[in-house]
Amino acid sequence: MADDGPWRADKTTCKQYSENEDDGSGFVIWLDGYNRQKSGKPGSVLESDDTLKAYLDACAKQPEALMIDVMRESAK
Repeated sequence: MADDGPWRADKTTCKQYSENEDDGSGFVIWLDGYNRQKSGKPGSVLESDDTLKAYLDACAKQPEALMIDVMRESAK
């Protein structure tokens, strides 16, 4: 894992993503895989367009939250 830069599982907030969604789209894909590996659960926010939209909407409502925390709540 990188020690600097905007895209880090343990530091990237929803606000940082919303400020640069085009650059962050690949990060969402990576973060989903990272979350599934760390949690050991198959739940994915990339399961469908609806689950991805629900995750991004939840993230937009919590700008100061870490993206990984919102993802853990969204991917059950």
